[in-house]
This record gives sequence, C-alpha cells and structure tokens, in this order.
Amino acid sequence: MNFFIVLLIIVVVLYLARPYDEVDEIISEYRSKMEENTRLL
Repeated sequence: MNFFIVLLIIVVVLYLARPYDEVDEIISEYRSKMEENTRLL
C-alpha cells in the first residue's frame, strides 16, 4: 500500500514539474532506482 502512495506522489510531482528539463535526468535516475526496488520485491 505504501508503494502505491509513493508512486502516486511521484506522478503528481512529475506532473507539476513537467516544464523543467532537469526533471528528465531526475526521472531517469529515479526509474533506475525504482526498477532495482521492484526487482528486490
């Protein structure tokens, strides 16, 4: 359940932060972290 809440918060933050180019780098870094986490689960 916590994972779903965190994911929802991330989506909202990314939606609000769309205009910034730097977000793309953050997204790619976060995606790699998320993929590692899902592998551990």
